[in-house]
Amino acid sequence: MEKEKVLEIEFKEVWDNKWAWRVVKNDIPYSKELKEIEFKGIKVINTHKNSLFFLDGFEDGYEQLEDFELILTDEKLEIEKFIGYVNQKYGIPKRWRAEEGEGYYFLDGKCEILSTYESKKKIDDDFFKLGNYFKTKEEAEKVKEELDEFWAKVRAWEIGGNYNMEKFEVRQYFDTYLEKKWVFDTKEEAEKFYKLMDDKRNSPLVQYEIRKVVDDKNVEV
Repeated sequence: MEKEKVLEIEFKEVWDNKWAWRVVKNDIPYSKELKEIEFKGIKVINTHKNSLFFLDGFEDGYEQLEDFELILTDEKLEIEKFIGYVNQKYGIPKRWRAEEGEGYYFLDGKCEILSTYESKKKIDDDFFKLGNYFKTKEEAEKVKEELDEFWAKVRAWEIGGNYNMEKFEVRQYFDTYLEKKWVFDTKEEAEKFYKLMDDKRNSPLVQYEIRKVVDDKNVEV
């Protein structure tokens, strides 16, 4: 699989066997585990993204090479090998993107598969950055299946939680007039409160009931 380069260095010959150099791209995916990369006496460090470090054979350590320092042709060749190593091992798999005027597939807001043509506009960039950008309809169908399953689980409250959308009310009536209501997160809490209030009831005209509320709609328990 073709990989996108994460390290690029530009070279320019200024005299015979003397080269100027500078880092033009350093997107190495540094992390807590990956703080530096070393290969055959050359290394890069996450804290010095525009510098290289060369192993000093005399002092048995690494010496920083700044981009204003000229290098010899032999050193340039060693750096090029180092660049190749880094890009081969840490390069990011290159995603396919259509040429201008070439078609691609995407999913719309209703999770339906549509096709369009690459026009190098912002909407194409947004689809590509989001990952909603497919070379074939089959690729889009695989993602659609996974999204359909995901939203089915959301609708069934299997993932995401119900965010307390389901509540239980204890209502107090005097004759047929609703006087008060208390809201609880669970049916068990509502039933305990209902029993407590019903035991204290001092008039046959006072009545209590429990009702479930879902999305602000009352449902009999």
